[in-house]
Amino acid sequence: MASLKVQKLTKRIKERVGYVFLNEINDPRIGFPTVTRVDLAGDLRACTIYYSVLGDESQRRTTERALEHARGHVQRKVAEILSTRNTPILTFKFDPSIEGSVRIGRILEDLASERGDGPEDSDADDASGSSGDETESGDETESGERD
Repeated sequence: MASLKVQKLTKRIKERVGYVFLNEINDPRIGFPTVTRVDLAGDLRACTIYYSVLGDESQRRTTERALEHARGHVQRKVAEILSTRNTPILTFKFDPSIEGSVRIGRILEDLASERGDGPEDSDADDASGSSGDETESGDETESGERD
């Protein structure tokens, strides 16, 4: 397990890199990268920044090249907030976990709509299923069920 110092520095680096991505890099080739994770070596000499970017494969490659081009700037900004003797060498790596989560979410939505129990169907049932017999406070029966 990483020491408390490494954990704190990792958190600060993640916040700083995210801020730099959002506010300081004005390269139109960069889509909208999100820092997903930071791995800082125990000796503080190397740091891997994992990022995700929405878009297709060509957008990902373009963003990857642009981030590599901006690496020196990002590393200087990270050095400004660290109180260490050396600044870790930054490496950017694409994190496919977000894409996987989005893909799984789409698959689950497709399956739910095929089965007919998608969220839009249940909302329609709730709205049309009320008979108006409930009191305004929505009182329930003793068993916890509604009419």
